Amino acid sequence: MGTTAPPVCRDCIPLSLELCPQLHTAPILCTAAAAEPVGVLGDVFQSGPRGEAVVSRENVFVEWDAAAVLPRVLAKLAVVELQDMQPEPLP
Repeated sequence: MGTTAPPVCRDCIPLSLELCPQLHTAPILCTAAAAEPVGVLGDVFQSGPRGEAVVSRENVFVEWDAAAVLPRVLAKLAVVELQDMQPEPLP
């Protein structure tokens, strides 16, 4: 599973549940055995008619090994692949 959400330490879980509106509806707590960086989420640019940078695609997932595209991406978020996720009880 890929995600752009940052990890949260166990001590900060109660505060995150209290302050984050996205966690108010149905929070799920999981641990992951490993997290591997796999790419970025960002906007892809190309040259415009006068040589200026023009957005050609927005919010695109670009893998680290996409050598032809990566130099033209303005990254917004890092994407990591989570492995062996296990549900845990909420504190």
